[in-house]
Amino acid sequence: MKAIHLTAYPDGPPTPAHFALADEPDPVPGEGEVLVQVLALGMDPAVRMRMSENSRMGPPLALDAAVAGRGVGRVLASRHRDFAPGDLVGGELGWRERGALAAAALERLAPGAHPPHAHLNALGPTGLAAWFAIEQVAPRAGETIVIAPAAGAVGSLAAQLARNLGARVIGLARGEAQLAYLRTLGVESTDAEGDLAPLAPGVDIFIDGVGGPLHDRVLSHLAPKARVLLIGCIAGYNDAAPPRYGNAAPILFRRATMAGFLLADHMPRAAHARAALDAAISDGTLEPAETVWRGLEQAPHAFAALFADASPGKQIVILEDSMAETSLTYGEVPRPQIMPHDEVLVEVHATSVNPFETKLRRGWFAQLFPVRPPHILGQDVAGTIAEKGFDVAQYEIGQRVWGLLDPAKPGTYAEYVGAPSYMVRPMPSNLSFE
Repeated sequence: MKAIHLTAYPDGPPTPAHFALADEPDPVPGEGEVLVQVLALGMDPAVRMRMSENSRMGPPLALDAAVAGRGVGRVLASRHRDFAPGDLVGGELGWRERGALAAAALERLAPGAHPPHAHLNALGPTGLAAWFAIEQVAPRAGETIVIAPAAGAVGSLAAQLARNLGARVIGLARGEAQLAYLRTLGVESTDAEGDLAPLAPGVDIFIDGVGGPLHDRVLSHLAPKARVLLIGCIAGYNDAAPPRYGNAAPILFRRATMAGFLLADHMPRAAHARAALDAAISDGTLEPAETVWRGLEQAPHAFAALFADASPGKQIVILEDSMAETSLTYGEVPRPQIMPHDEVLVEVHATSVNPFETKLRRGWFAQLFPVRPPHILGQDVAGTIAEKGFDVAQYEIGQRVWGLLDPAKPGTYAEYVGAPSYMVRPMPSNLSFE
């Protein structure tokens, strides 16, 4: 099994040279643990603060061991009653192909209209942070809100949520790609390293995920009784010294208020926020941005991009398992048992592959025909009768048949499939299985 190890603590911004692709023993779940196949990883800049002997956020990451990081995955085996094979889960899965993790460290994720890695972006902690940050500062129509960094994972979502409330949104970003992206959202964009004169006549709300000198520069433009919310300090993540937010004098003289923000304080209301975010994505009023990297070996590059001029949105690594994106697996299933009167068991010789079917399993189709993973896909079948019920007189064992089966039942991507006899038809003699 492959994993990405941290091989040296960075002195400054992390680069791919600080990591290595390594072999690890295949994990075996113990009592109370769950074996998870990792489908996707989300890159979070705060992990950088643990890449030091003097970690400022939890214990230091161990050298020559898999890097900690949030991911989504599919349960392969479980030794805990709350999880079953096929469940979609999220948690600190680490930069690895598979992991045996304590059940208490995992969250079961509901299959829905969005791909699994959406739970690393707008439907995960990233989206929840944006939602609750905007809720806390409560922008009103016509107010000016500045967000930094605005083209990143949290900032890009917060900018859209504030825009939807009628606020004037100014996004601070780096590089033309990020600035151009913000303009497509219908918000104003300003180079974080350039002239901040566009912030005039005054900033009513400042959501700061940067800290450092930029914090002081924006504070000099505060309007009276402004609200400032500190959600991060990426400018200081690479420094040995504690992060700094600088001069507090404008808070005093503008009678402003400044507060810190931790997502953990809001998690009791996560289900409500996640449902609202899901609805906003579905109706098109929220468009999550993401940059997808393919292959576990790309994780160091995706992480390093967070500290450079990264492409807009969440940096997501899709593992190069050919079945990861569609959450498909290959394995043994029991031979179907047919009803003893009017059903037939068909030995499958051919089936059509419909690339759109995995999308039909989401959204409105999933509401009409709900299924719970693991579920066998496929509807079209051509094969021979292997067994039949005692009331089935129109078919003989070995007879060639074809049919379109019930989409809510186990499908035809299998060696055998059971179906009511009325759902199959005799195959014309001039047709073959090829």
